[in-house]
Amino acid sequence: MLISGITEYRDDDFTGEEFDGFILNEHTFENCKFRFSNFINAKLNDCTFRNCDFSGSRFSDVSAVKCEISNCNLENSSFLSSVFENCKAVGSNFSNSKFLSFEIKGGNFSYTTFNGCNLKCMYLSNITFSNAIFSECNLQKAKFRHSDLHHAIFLNADLSEADLRDARVDGVDFRNINLKKCIVDISQSICIAESFGCVVTE
Repeated sequence: MLISGITEYRDDDFTGEEFDGFILNEHTFENCKFRFSNFINAKLNDCTFRNCDFSGSRFSDVSAVKCEISNCNLENSSFLSSVFENCKAVGSNFSNSKFLSFEIKGGNFSYTTFNGCNLKCMYLSNITFSNAIFSECNLQKAKFRHSDLHHAIFLNADLSEADLRDARVDGVDFRNINLKKCIVDISQSICIAESFGCVVTE
């Protein structure tokens, strides 16, 4: 368990622990295990989590501000009524996690994996998702306005009625994606056409 006054942890095991109402400021965790732990009404400010395992954990009414959550495993976790604001989650894995009333406000989620997630109607604008993986994702009506999606992977994803306007989409393979009624701008339509092998000329 956490010890008062200690803010740095390495190789510690917090599996199954309850973090109800915890307020953590500038704490650092490296190679720690939080499997099947519960974070409820917790506030995380300027904390660092590197190479940590949160698989199967629950985040409910959690506020994470300016945190680094890099190269972490968050598979099969649940995020309920929580907010990640200006966080860095490079290389982390959220595959098959559940999201309900979850908000991401800004931040860097490059090389992050969301395979099999239902992100329908989520506001995902002004976020860096370069090289992120959204395979088999439900992204219906999701809003990616002004986000960086270059080289992101959307294999068999559903982007129907999603809003991609002003997002960077170069390097995205739009084949095998449901784009029905997806909203794009002129430059993006060219990228989509080129993805299907078209030669765009004036």
